[in-house]
Amino acid sequence: MVIANIATGSKASFVFSLFTAFLTLRDLAGLSRFKLRQQDKGTILIFVAAAVFYALARLEVSIADIAERFFLFADATILTYFSDYPTAACENVSTFASMHRGWARLAGDSSAMNIDTLFGFALTIQELGVNTFTGPNGRLTAYALCNFSDERIVYGAIVVLGYLWLMRRLFKRLLKRPTLLALVYPFLVASLGGGSQDFNLIMQDITIFVMLLLATLPIHSIPARRQLE
Repeated sequence: MVIANIATGSKASFVFSLFTAFLTLRDLAGLSRFKLRQQDKGTILIFVAAAVFYALARLEVSIADIAERFFLFADATILTYFSDYPTAACENVSTFASMHRGWARLAGDSSAMNIDTLFGFALTIQELGVNTFTGPNGRLTAYALCNFSDERIVYGAIVVLGYLWLMRRLFKRLLKRPTLLALVYPFLVASLGGGSQDFNLIMQDITIFVMLLLATLPIHSIPARRQLE
């Protein structure tokens, strides 16, 4: 989750995801049966803190910028649906970056590298003329209207269908590994709930699904050849 978050350029939202996953697992297992050792708590705290500072340094934003982004945000639906030019904020974003910003960044796509083209920031720039590091999350409908207008909606549909297919594929594979399924299941539920609220979350979770599918590939032993006497 941390690696996928950094790859997509999101600002430490994985912290909330990890905390929610922890609470979900605790509720499923029962408080008395789900306790972290003190040394584990310290390890997790150090890891999350280091990841947060790395993400902030990479994006060149401060804690104050994050706080402003969290409390002062507009509604993506209002800024797109009632706009005379709803696609204006997304004109400088390539189709590849619109479909998966993290993979586009890894491929060197210049539009994905520019922080001003992030959906929420781009909407704010259109509205105020300056990037205040505030803005709405990429709600699925508003994001699609801005990035995938007219016949380009096919590209958006491909991403969403790919996301659902990968989730189904992962779930079916995990059915054969109940313990691992119990650990991943809360994340799958949270992903479905959050995907409609933020297209960036869909992109991030696609990366996570691919990583989990690769990590759970069955390993078949190669039988040794019989030596001929």
